[in-house]
Amino acid sequence: MQNKPKYASLYRRCNDQEYKSAFAFFYFDNKSGETWETPFKKLAELADDEPWNFSTENLRNKYKNQDIPILTNYLNYTFMRLQDEGKIVFNEEGSWACFNTGLQTKYGNDIFATFSRNFNETGDACDWYFQDFIKSNDDKMKYYPKSPELAEYILNPSDLIFDYKLELEINYEHIIEDNIDRFPAEFKRNPLLIRNTLYGAVEAAIKMIRRNYHFSVPIWHKDKIQLLMPLIMINPDNKPDLAIVLDRQTAFDNEQQSFYIARTVLTMDQSYMNARLIACTGKEWLKP
Repeated sequence: MQNKPKYASLYRRCNDQEYKSAFAFFYFDNKSGETWETPFKKLAELADDEPWNFSTENLRNKYKNQDIPILTNYLNYTFMRLQDEGKIVFNEEGSWACFNTGLQTKYGNDIFATFSRNFNETGDACDWYFQDFIKSNDDKMKYYPKSPELAEYILNPSDLIFDYKLELEINYEHIIEDNIDRFPAEFKRNPLLIRNTLYGAVEAAIKMIRRNYHFSVPIWHKDKIQLLMPLIMINPDNKPDLAIVLDRQTAFDNEQQSFYIARTVLTMDQSYMNARLIACTGKEWLKP
């Protein structure tokens, strides 16, 4: 059975979103003190331990009513990718659905999300109800025709490595004017200082990556791989203040000619959230 509807998200992500546009309803009992995060916290407990919240105060304040914002974001976009790939698995009757969360227990068992179909076609309720997060060795998996596959993002391994031979165009105007709040406070009143420091930080990062290609980190955005490059600007510990996003493009008049364009910068927390979708990075410079 194929998942015919194209859902906008795994779960309802805002009050204005129609229930029918989300894949599943995740029940929680607010009368007993549960929150909408409660169903997802079981996944955090079941999975091998890793940080699912932000370290910086501004993003903690932005998500102040959430304990695991990185996890819920990760799970939603994992589902979206699996939906595009047709990797959501259904039982023979179409009454149950299952997908691979991409996470494992500390003993290496895959963790799957399971759902039951809502057969009541009236009203605006979601088509599916969340049931449980289960391990790959759970007896319930016998009801599915096959084990759910992982989401795949890496279509061309060369996309994972920064090609320093290609030209890099930087949209300074957009980066500075539209992302000024992401820069260290010392720069916010001096756009020219940002531009000059940014130029130097990019050059230093390229030299760093030429000596260790691991310093560029892949992320998934708009159905393609992009790269994060660390920018050390004023941090006295020689750690990145921001990461610049590199998007590889093909020249309009020459498909054989490629170049990178940078249009935005991300904070370290934002960078980790984007990179975590592909893998738990383990990078020295990129931690939540």
